[in-house]
Amino acid sequence: ISKAFKANKDAVDASNLQNKRSVGATLKAAVDTNKIALQSLEAQQRPWITESSQIGAPIDFNVNGANITFLFTLDNVGHTPAEKVWVEAKLVNTIFGGGMPSIEEHQRVCNGPTTTTAPKNFALGEILFPGKPFSWAWSWTIPWSEIQGARAPNILGPLLYGCIEYSYGLSTERHSTPFRYAVIQADGRLLVQDGGFAQSTPEIPVPRLR
Repeated sequence: ISKAFKANKDAVDASNLQNKRSVGATLKAAVDTNKIALQSLEAQQRPWITESSQIGAPIDFNVNGANITFLFTLDNVGHTPAEKVWVEAKLVNTIFGGGMPSIEEHQRVCNGPTTTTAPKNFALGEILFPGKPFSWAWSWTIPWSEIQGARAPNILGPLLYGCIEYSYGLSTERHSTPFRYAVIQADGRLLVQDGGFAQSTPEIPVPRLR
């Protein structure tokens, strides 16, 4: 093979390789553009759940601990129904143990099994339609081991944290709306009980809370 022929062949091969790379880059750009367009369309059409919550009943004390009821109002501000809606959450006393949960702990609760922390009075699999808010009261309990075993047993710092979980359509992903709710007295202080909290502690009425 002459040097001129080989040089020409090398040039052709280089040109073909460059063309393949160019076509590959063009195809990738088209795929990426299409993916972005689909994501944008999905974001416009999918459900989006917002939540607002408040204390739904007086805090009462029994053999199990401190029982706190939260009234959630869930609203789908998106364009399609949200399916399998449930609340995945945990109630803790921030005076006990590690205090305020970390972001990682919050994510762990949100990503946990849906059957372990969901209150028994909440039917998993609710459907929430756009423009039709859904209100429901759910209760959680802080056990005595996290109250009387705290550094200050006469102070209670309840915190509910978790996510509103849901899915939609053919999507296989779980979507969530995170939340945190710190229960305090109406004057902004933590809950205080002279002599410490016990089963005999009177109910704390809703007007005294926020």
